[in-house]
Amino acid sequence: MLILSQTVFYISASLAIIILGILFGIATYHIIRIASHLNKIANNIDEATDTMKENIKEILEKLSVLPIISYLFNKKRSGKSVNKNKK
Repeated sequence: MLILSQTVFYISASLAIIILGILFGIATYHIIRIASHLNKIANNIDEATDTMKENIKEILEKLSVLPIISYLFNKKRSGKSVNKNKK
């Protein structure tokens, strides 16, 4: 009777270890997929940010041509430099 109990225990322990290994493998697979998707999202955000930077530079260049805006930007810059000189 004792030999039968030991055999059942070893078989059930072996099955539990195999099942846990399979579950661990599945979890690892899904974690790797999630990390891959996060990497793709980060790359897309980088590309969008670069595009936005370029667009903002173009907009600022186009706006700097306008006399009123260029006057305001020059006035602000000169005002900041005057404050630094006063200190």
